[in-house]
Amino acid sequence: MSLSFCMKDKNSPRLIDYICFVGKKNPSRNGRPISQPELLRIYPPQNHTDFALPNDIVYFCQPEGCYSTSSRSFLLDPRHSAGRLPQNIKMEFFTFMLTDKESNIVRFGICLNFLRPIGRRKSSYTSRITRRRIKSFKNAVSKMAEEKSPTRIHSCDTPVDSCSSSDSSDFLGSLSVDKPDRPYTHTLTSICLVSRYQFFKKFEKCLRFLYALIQKLHEGCKPRIFGRQTVWSVLTGAIENPELLTVRKSVEEIDTWILRLLSTPAPLAGKTTVHVYLQPPELGQPIIFALPDGNRFSLVDYSLCLPLRLLGAEKFLKVFFAMLLEQKVVLESSHHDRLTTCVLAFTSLCYPLQYLFTVIPLLPSSLKGAEQYLTEDAVILQAPSPYIIGLPRSFRDSRLSFQLPKDVLLIDLDTQEFYGQAAQEPIPKLPQAEEKKLLSQLNRVLAGLNGIGEEPIDQGEKKSSSGLSKLSSFDQLALAMDEESLNLAIRIAMVLFFKSPNVLGGFTEHTRTVRIYPRPVVAFQYERFMKSRPEPSPFTVVLAKTQKSLNDNTPKPGKQ
Repeated sequence: MSLSFCMKDKNSPRLIDYICFVGKKNPSRNGRPISQPELLRIYPPQNHTDFALPNDIVYFCQPEGCYSTSSRSFLLDPRHSAGRLPQNIKMEFFTFMLTDKESNIVRFGICLNFLRPIGRRKSSYTSRITRRRIKSFKNAVSKMAEEKSPTRIHSCDTPVDSCSSSDSSDFLGSLSVDKPDRPYTHTLTSICLVSRYQFFKKFEKCLRFLYALIQKLHEGCKPRIFGRQTVWSVLTGAIENPELLTVRKSVEEIDTWILRLLSTPAPLAGKTTVHVYLQPPELGQPIIFALPDGNRFSLVDYSLCLPLRLLGAEKFLKVFFAMLLEQKVVLESSHHDRLTTCVLAFTSLCYPLQYLFTVIPLLPSSLKGAEQYLTEDAVILQAPSPYIIGLPRSFRDSRLSFQLPKDVLLIDLDTQEFYGQAAQEPIPKLPQAEEKKLLSQLNRVLAGLNGIGEEPIDQGEKKSSSGLSKLSSFDQLALAMDEESLNLAIRIAMVLFFKSPNVLGGFTEHTRTVRIYPRPVVAFQYERFMKSRPEPSPFTVVLAKTQKSLNDNTPKPGKQ
C-alpha cells in the first residue's frame, strides 16, 4: 500500500481495443459436457502493434469452461447439484482484468455470457424415420376427419372445427410421434470487449445491443427452415462460406457495425466527450463517454456499494482493513459479477492510497494450473506478499487436493461467512471518534441502498458551498437515492477517514522524494509522523509501519 504519487499512464487513443466471440465451434451432442473454450472470431482480425490479444482470454471469458446444457451427465455432476446450475443462466455480465507483465498496463475485459441454441444434426436414418412418422400422422388425422364429417375433408394445413380439433388432440396424445420441429441444445457463448477504460456500464449497453442485433438478424434468416445455415453458425466459425444470401448480408451488416464501433476514439480527460449512436439518432439516444480531469476522483463505472450491501458495515470494514494492512484476502462466490465488482470496489476505496500488490478480480477455474499461477517467480496463492483475489465457487470444488494457506482470509460473498485463521484475528483498535463517524456514514449509505432516507437537499445549497464544506458535510450527500450519489458518498466517507488527524492526516508532510525518474521513489519518515498524531491508535501504528520502507509507487509487474 502506498500513497498514489505514481506517474499517470499514457492514455490509449482507442476507446475499444478488441471485440471477440468465445465458445465452442462445433459442440457435440454426445461429447464431454464441459470442454475448453475456443476463440471463435476477433475484431479487428489483425493485432494492434502495442497490444496483442492474449490467447488465454478465453478462460477469463468462461471461467468454468464451455458447457452444453443438453448433456445429462452435467446435470448429475455433484459439483453443481447444490449450487447454481449453469443451465439456469440466461445471460450474465461481468468484468475481469488483464495486466501486461512488461509494460504493467492494465486492460479490462467486459464479457456478456449467454446460452446459444444450436440445431442438432440428424442422421439420414433418423430423418427418414421422422418423415415416415409425420406422413403416417397426417394420414391418421385425415382419416379421422373423414369419419367425423364425410362431406368435408380436412388436412393438417387447413383449420378444423372444435370437435375435430379436440379429437385429433386426443389422438395426438395417444400416439408417440416426433414433432417436425428441429430439436435444439444450448452451448455457452461469450461476447467480450477489451478496453483500457472502465466504462463498464456503457460497454454493457453496447454488448447487449450487439447481442440483440445478432439475435434479430439470426431469427430473420429463419434458422428452423434452413437448418445450420444461420448467422450464429457463421459468427462462431462453424460455417465459413454460407450459401444463403440473407445470411451473408446479415453477417456483413454485423461486421460493419462492430468495425464502426471499434473506430471510436477515446475521450481526452477533462476536455472532450464522445457521443456514440448504437442506432440511428431518431431511434435512440447516444451513449456519452467522458473522463474526469486529474483533480477529481478517478472514473468508476460500477457499484462501489456492492460489498457494503452484501456484507454489512462491520464485516465490510473488517475485509477492507485486512486488505489495507496487507493481509491475504480471497473472495469467493458463485456469481462472477459479484466477485469482480467487489474486488475492484475494495481496491478503489483505498484512495488516496494505492494498492500495489496482486489484484485478480476473477481467477478462472477452467485454467489449467491456475493454483500455480506465477508472479515474480512465486506462486500467487502461496506467495508471501499480500494479494486480493476473486475465486469462483467451482475453483476449490474442482481441486479437492488444493488447500488455501492458513494465513488467508476467505470471505464467502454468498453466505457472508469468514474462514481461515485471519477471520479469528481482530483488526487493531481504531481511533474511537473516527471509527464511530465512519460506521455512522456507512450505515447511512446502507440505508440509502435499502431505499431508506430523507428528502435530498436543495441543489442550490450544494453549489453555493465551498469544496471543503462539501467534503465535511458528508451526511447530506448520502440522502440522494441514486447509485452514483451513493458511490460518491462512500468514497468521501473513506477519504474523510484517511484525512482525519489520528489516521493519515498530513501524511505528505512526512515524506521525502528520493528520485522521480525513471520511477518515483518516496521515503516515509515514520518517527516524525507518529509524533505528530494527537492520539495514536494501534491501527494507525500498524498502518504507518506498512509505509515505513522506501516506496516504489509504480505497481510491481505481474499478470493479473
